[in-house]
Amino acid sequence: MALVLCAPLAAQQKEASASDGTFTIQSKVDEVMVPVLVRDKQGNAVGNLRKENFQIFDNDKGQAIYGKAYSMDKIGLPKPYYSFIKNGWKFIVLDSVLLDIDNTWYIGKLGDEQFTWLQTELQNTPATMPVMAVR
Repeated sequence: MALVLCAPLAAQQKEASASDGTFTIQSKVDEVMVPVLVRDKQGNAVGNLRKENFQIFDNDKGQAIYGKAYSMDKIGLPKPYYSFIKNGWKFIVLDSVLLDIDNTWYIGKLGDEQFTWLQTELQNTPATMPVMAVR
């Protein structure tokens, strides 16, 4: 099954026919959230689709599908949390924006892996060093 989702962000766009399997959404904003429900030929919802299964076009030019992984890749972060020392201070940058258990909503919390990392990070920091944590 192939699905191409087109979401043009510019003003002028020809109407697309749903008969060719392509749908066009027109909007005059910089960012568009496109909720998608994909069904198979029997009408059953298709699960386990990821952003890699879709393509977004603006005036026939492919566009990046943004998100946390995209941003981390662009700035070269292996994890969305990290620490560094500057002028005798330890700075800890945390990621408190996570998807909930069914991956439908964002919630504010530290995941188990990050929490364990934070505990280790603080245990390995000298008690005399000032720490600033940001999330």
